[in-house]
Amino acid sequence: MKVIDLSHTIAEDMPVFPGTSQPTLKPALTIAEHGFAETMLHMVSHTGAHIDAPSHMIEGAPGLDDFPVDKFFGLALIIDHPPCAGSSIEIKPLQQMSDKIERAEFVLFHTGHSQKWGTDDYFHSFPILTREAAEFLTSFSLKGLGIDAISFDEVNSTESPIHHILLGAGLILVENLTNFRQVQDEYCMFSALPLKYENADGSPTRAVAIEIGASI
Repeated sequence: MKVIDLSHTIAEDMPVFPGTSQPTLKPALTIAEHGFAETMLHMVSHTGAHIDAPSHMIEGAPGLDDFPVDKFFGLALIIDHPPCAGSSIEIKPLQQMSDKIERAEFVLFHTGHSQKWGTDDYFHSFPILTREAAEFLTSFSLKGLGIDAISFDEVNSTESPIHHILLGAGLILVENLTNFRQVQDEYCMFSALPLKYENADGSPTRAVAIEIGASI
């Protein structure tokens, strides 16, 4: 069994969504002084590889703590969308993969954009779903979607229409993923467990892909 880490390391100088506070990681207690080490972590709930709950965008919608734990684990289909395919993820190629999507609990988009992590380009020109493609994906019995980019909407969007379509359908969204090229098969088991805290609009996650050694 091969387990692939799909998460970026959380660090104080890491990329964050524009306007979001940088995380801080400070020693709270030290072995030298106290006999054991603890770190004070200070970060927003959408730092690094993280999960968006419906309550992230929709008043009164479920938070991550409202879902059973199996919401965050399941069979995932990885869909390649290379940069040469354009900036939009269109409905037509997804329609052609309907049978494959039907078998999955998650759809993960491998766009290659995570290679720009740590550069200004990471915040620009990443592929996003069209409205039609997003609405099409809500017709399946999916638990959620993931992408190796900072958002499912353009960074400068004030209305976040794709988030509203997907979160409004009860999906969870996992953003800032990486390392998809290390996954050999189109299907894998996917885990993105959140921190369990009250009124969770989102949470950092240690997302992983578990290879199952075959196409479904």
